[in-house]
Amino acid sequence: TRSGAFEPDQNGDLVNTAGYFLQGWLLNDDGTIVNAATQDQVSSLQTVNIAGFSSIADETQNLSLVANLPATAVATDTETTNVTVFDSIGNPQTLQFTWTKSAVANEWNAAVSLLDSSGTATAIVGATFDADFNPDGTLSALNNAGAAITNPSPNNANFLQLTIPAATLAANATGASTPDDLVIDLNLGTPGAVGTGQADGLS
Repeated sequence: TRSGAFEPDQNGDLVNTAGYFLQGWLLNDDGTIVNAATQDQVSSLQTVNIAGFSSIADETQNLSLVANLPATAVATDTETTNVTVFDSIGNPQTLQFTWTKSAVANEWNAAVSLLDSSGTATAIVGATFDADFNPDGTLSALNNAGAAITNPSPNNANFLQLTIPAATLAANATGASTPDDLVIDLNLGTPGAVGTGQADGLS
């Protein structure tokens, strides 16, 4: 094919839209062709199969969240925000931030969970914090972080750092491999007093 439009089929064989399979010669570990001097160059061609290959997953390390929490909310009102992240073996994981309006003025309590494929939430133990706001709606401070939250993050004084244990992630993982702990820097905006807080994240 001139377009090079090959995709793996259900067996991992590379095939184009016309049904033709990509052929190639088997290689030694050093990249040379197996039996190059003696083989028939046509009859020794094999279908290229990539089922045995895997790539190194790049897990999520940073998450920026922009959300507007309603100023008209009363105590115990809740809002949710769902975000997809990826663990160390490439599995998508859905984080759910549940925001509960506190009885304290201009404060919301946050709890982070993992959603499974059925939508059932599993709380990440210690993944809780409070978000406080100025009267103008800008972020004032992030306080009262639970054990799974480092405040501030070692990487940025304005961020939180969330650690999701491998055991919690494993419940949603696919395949035989177990993901590592997932450590994510959370950018929820730039906190500060009235006039210095910014509406660049939570508000």
